[in-house]
Amino acid sequence: MKKTNLAYLLIVFSGMILSCGPTDSFVEPALCKEFFTKDGMRGDLISNFSVEELLTLEKCGLRYHPPTTFDIEIIRHRDYPVPYLLKQLKGDNEVLNFHIITMLRDLADSGRFTEQLKADKLEIMTTSNDAMSRMKSESLKDQVLGHYQRLEMFYEGIPIAK
Repeated sequence: MKKTNLAYLLIVFSGMILSCGPTDSFVEPALCKEFFTKDGMRGDLISNFSVEELLTLEKCGLRYHPPTTFDIEIIRHRDYPVPYLLKQLKGDNEVLNFHIITMLRDLADSGRFTEQLKADKLEIMTTSNDAMSRMKSESLKDQVLGHYQRLEMFYEGIPIAK
């Protein structure tokens, strides 16, 4: 099994453990119920959602097997997504936090909103570091550390070969 496939399985498995059980207080919003129904899941409608709605769908989608994520749609969204991402990053859902830090890294790599990202450096790095320090899963923590280091490189102006 490839290393990337194993890492993906660990993320999915971690998400299944973290999102199940009697302590799970997540109540699926109506938006998710409508979107994830057989007739409701329409990709052509995604561009009409706000970043906040996409994050709600992301949170719901991570609970499905296989997970349904909206990372690319959030990164490509016309609105600057960082305030919404940071708000969610303060929560305790480790798998969602992993995805959010990955989105922040991808957003930095995309070249979009560069000036805004630089202006928000302190909050992005502090909130990301806090989220990583709260992670109990060593596997997720190890993987997200690479994304965090990539963010540090972005802020230091170090180019990344793609």
